[in-house]
Amino acid sequence: MLNTDLHNPLVKKKMTKEGFIKNNRGISNGQDLPSEALCQIYERVKADELKFTEDKGSEKRTLLFYQSSHHGWLKKEGGRRKTVKKRWFSLSDHCLFYFCAPQDDTPLGAVPLTDVAVRAINSKQGKSEYGFELIPLTTGEKIKSSKLQNNKMVMGTHDSFVMYAESEEERSAWMVHIIKSIVSDSNK
Repeated sequence: MLNTDLHNPLVKKKMTKEGFIKNNRGISNGQDLPSEALCQIYERVKADELKFTEDKGSEKRTLLFYQSSHHGWLKKEGGRRKTVKKRWFSLSDHCLFYFCAPQDDTPLGAVPLTDVAVRAINSKQGKSEYGFELIPLTTGEKIKSSKLQNNKMVMGTHDSFVMYAESEEERSAWMVHIIKSIVSDSNK
């Protein structure tokens, strides 16, 4: 989580050393780890981004998407034009990524799960009865995201981010996994 927070360009408010120490209180059988050790970890991760790669033949493939906490097909509603497209989603490292297909290396887009909530929604114009959406945790805020456009990742914001599952069980599973991955930016 620290690595993503410090090095992901989608995360605007970076975790401080004090915030990192605070987040790790009581994680050693209810006891705090030594502050000096946590400071060293923070400084090392800050100085050197952790990058995980794996050889797959002649390709380098990022392990981030292979070690997802949840993945599968969902239908995603577009931002401006409310068209719905089937996309492969991967939930990893407090971020929701989406791709054209499971074998793709580069995501079409990403939504950091910072200061968001997830809720089930009713069918919109017959699109699916198993919809759910990400919404900002604070009224008036926007959901930050990025998407691939002309071979570049561009930043965007949304009032909500709408997806549709194939069944109630699938929707529930996604919602549970997303809730577990949501982080709050306590440094505001």
